[in-house]
Amino acid sequence: AYNPEMRDPLVLAPSDDGAHVGFWAGLQEKGHSTTHFFADNGQPRWQRYACPPAMIDHAQRQLKLVHDLEYLPDPYAAAFQNWGQDPYGGAWNSWNIHVKGWEVREQMLQPLPDWPVHIIGEAYSAAQGWIEGALQTSATLLDRWRS
Repeated sequence: AYNPEMRDPLVLAPSDDGAHVGFWAGLQEKGHSTTHFFADNGQPRWQRYACPPAMIDHAQRQLKLVHDLEYLPDPYAAAFQNWGQDPYGGAWNSWNIHVKGWEVREQMLQPLPDWPVHIIGEAYSAAQGWIEGALQTSATLLDRWRS
């Protein structure tokens, strides 16, 4: 549920492929696996993929460096998914037959009108699978905020 007391929201959702997957995989703790995907122990599914402290620390260091920040609040929560592990073995997204992608793209920028959550990225763009798609959706959202 949305909590208005949380004033420092941040979403970092890197999606890597190729050699870069190994970098983040090297920061995951031994035994971290997606094979518990189907297990239901009552906790929200995302909590089953909690980031280890080393991964959070490194992501925080990168954010500070890239954005020239001296202070960055600790995240409220962090999770990650290695799509190369079982049961997936990889990941790709594409529009289903009969889906009007231009309508879905528009809706996904802010799926719930009264909730301050915005979804950007290549998955909901006209250029799926390419960084250009993420840049396009980011630019669209920024243009809306400016107007």
